[in-house]
Amino acid sequence: MAYGAYGLVEVVGEAHAVLVTDRMLKTAEVEYVTQDTKCGGHALVFIGGSVSAVTAAVESVKNDPPCPVE
Repeated sequence: MAYGAYGLVEVVGEAHAVLVTDRMLKTAEVEYVTQDTKCGGHALVFIGGSVSAVTAAVESVKNDPPCPVE
């Protein structure tokens, strides 16, 4: 699928990454692209979709985080 935009959210911990991914996928018509874990447990979650959908998904986590968001 060709994406119009990619979104990135960083959290600490794999469990938090699952919560954030779940919230974003349920908020807007986006697709999970991948996740990358860095040292110290920082997890980067990548999503893709249209610009408006990605913006809505990332803003939903930013404005009402289900866990601590970096």
